Amino acid sequence: MHRLIGFVQHNPDPWQHPPPEAFLTDGGHIDNSGAFPLLKRKCGCIIAVDSDLTRECSSIYILWELSRRKLDCAWHVNKNETACVDVEDYMLDFRLPRARFVGCGEGPELDPVALLERERQARRLMVGEVPQAERTGKDTALAHLVSHVRTREDHVYLYFMSDADVETAFVEFPYIRNNFKIAQSLEGTKKLKSSDYLESDVMRKETLRHAAHFRVVYSNGSCGDFFFLRGETSPNDLEEVRAYLKPYEPSPTPWTTIGAYPGHSTLGEGFTWPHVDKYAEFSKISMSYAWKRGAREKVLKVQHDAEVSAEEEKNFFAEEEKNIFADSDNEDTPAIDEK
Repeated sequence: MHRLIGFVQHNPDPWQHPPPEAFLTDGGHIDNSGAFPLLKRKCGCIIAVDSDLTRECSSIYILWELSRRKLDCAWHVNKNETACVDVEDYMLDFRLPRARFVGCGEGPELDPVALLERERQARRLMVGEVPQAERTGKDTALAHLVSHVRTREDHVYLYFMSDADVETAFVEFPYIRNNFKIAQSLEGTKKLKSSDYLESDVMRKETLRHAAHFRVVYSNGSCGDFFFLRGETSPNDLEEVRAYLKPYEPSPTPWTTIGAYPGHSTLGEGFTWPHVDKYAEFSKISMSYAWKRGAREKVLKVQHDAEVSAEEEKNFFAEEEKNIFADSDNEDTPAIDEK
């Protein structure tokens, strides 16, 4: 924990200089995120980690509802977000599986007009508007598998309702497989080919989503930054981790895991140390992503404001103490005002 908190606090040596105070919780008090008490305290920067194995991210939705109803908080997307203006849409873009449109080439499209044409083509494919020769006879069923199309960072993406729906769309609709590349690893999909995915290097640099950044407006008008961490990985990286952990699972030994990473069925509530280490590495990647996209500046600003407040308080009491002793030395002036 010292290493993790030290990383967040940008502490070069957390072992020698541990944080003075750390509030740890496993959630479950009111919401499972554990962030509600921090919102109640109107913190300037909050970093919450979601460890749910599904894409539902239910903890953030519950937190929104509770904080709005009980604390009068207002949630907004961060100022750098240009594709969405609503937190609900922004969250859908963050959690739903997606595939990049590559029907006009895999590179980015810098021309706005050409990029808009790419989006139009992706939308037509999404609703099954394809030449008669490419139709499958059940194209209307595709509408139940997909969510929406969004243009982000000079690329067009098609979002699906679930990992299983991605597999169904790629297997049953050839024009989806021919025009899109999956942008992250998926769970429980065995019918997909390696060629259905973008290259791992491309995923790491461009498509993997690790953190969602929100702005919170508190009831007193003050604002805070909320970073919601839930990392993704490429299929190759996931297989490498599973190969590394294979000697440790399955295991009949109590307090070790049984199953396949990242979803485990345990004899007891515990993991082997190699599992903990891999989860820590994965969390660090997510934290680094958030760190580069604004979290560092926000955390350092909160620390700076706290240090300034502490210094001002220290100077105030030092001045008061100085005045008291000065008054005590003056016989004509009582040290303490009776009134």
